[in-house]
Amino acid sequence: MNPHPDPRATNPVPDEAYYRRNEMTRRWGTLLLVVGVVWLVFELTTRGSIFGVGMGFVERSSPLPEQRYRAERVVISGVNDRIELVGSSGSEVVLAANRRGYGWNGSTAERAAENLEVVVEQHDGLLTIDVRRPPSVGSFLGRRPAADLRLSLPEGVAAEVVLTSGNIMMHNLQSDLVLQTISGAMSSQTTLGSFNATTTSGAIRVRNHQGPFQAQSMSGAIRAEGQLEDVQVNSVSGAIQLEGSNGPLALNTISGNITINDAHAARLDIDTTSGSIQVVAALEPAAENRINTISGGVSIRLITPEDLRLVATTVSGDLSTNLLLNERVAERRQLIGVLGSGTTQLTVSSTSGAIRITGP
Repeated sequence: MNPHPDPRATNPVPDEAYYRRNEMTRRWGTLLLVVGVVWLVFELTTRGSIFGVGMGFVERSSPLPEQRYRAERVVISGVNDRIELVGSSGSEVVLAANRRGYGWNGSTAERAAENLEVVVEQHDGLLTIDVRRPPSVGSFLGRRPAADLRLSLPEGVAAEVVLTSGNIMMHNLQSDLVLQTISGAMSSQTTLGSFNATTTSGAIRVRNHQGPFQAQSMSGAIRAEGQLEDVQVNSVSGAIQLEGSNGPLALNTISGNITINDAHAARLDIDTTSGSIQVVAALEPAAENRINTISGGVSIRLITPEDLRLVATTVSGDLSTNLLLNERVAERRQLIGVLGSGTTQLTVSSTSGAIRITGP
């Protein structure tokens, strides 16, 4: 006979919540451990440090010799690379490239950088530049090797850039531009020509642009100013802010706010689901203008309201105007009136948002 029997063998633990606390403790401990590991990976991936203490990661650069080409159009493709386009008074496209790699030490970082290839091909006026990575090249704690490309473009040379997460910057260009990225940001300063940008979540910031402007985004904000023409902007949840335009404005968003300032000869076609709309514009004579929102408020200030036929309706929001309308029909949910000959049509509708229309 065992003089020291195991009490758990003779007295089994009842299957009750009180006696299952050890099991719950283990589960909570496992969960906290997983959260800690995820946090550690995030810190190392995005910052390369823990609590501000560097982990000794090394970055190395590998520049390539400057190259010159004659071309009418340039197409650039990459992943997380950084592209800079600048205007040039010369007649050649000038390419300056620098490759960046990361590693635990200098040699591994240098190898990562040198494994990148900047492949250039030229045919019938088309110049293609492709940043390529061998299949074996991965990321170092989330930091992938990348190339910095700087291209000087002569006047009239069109450019197309397609990236995954890299940033695109432009300065002093006289070129037609087509830009595409998933999460990288786009920014430009002083551009002349057509501008067409598409992104999923990256922000688009355009300063002093002259020419047609088109932009599409899922969640990134879109801001543009200058002398914009034939404007077409679509967004799901990103805000849209435009200043300085001439001609048609076709804007569509689901939940992002829309702000338009200093629009001239405007022909408005604006739709939003829940975002607010603010417009300061001079409408194109004898044109039709439409603004529609479901739950966002609408505020419109007309710079030169001399010829207008206004129809504003709302289901539950307030209606107000300081315009001295003729043939005015003012009801709780509808406002109709005419200024001048009434050939310029403005139709504003909202389900639950307030509508306010004012003059200068």
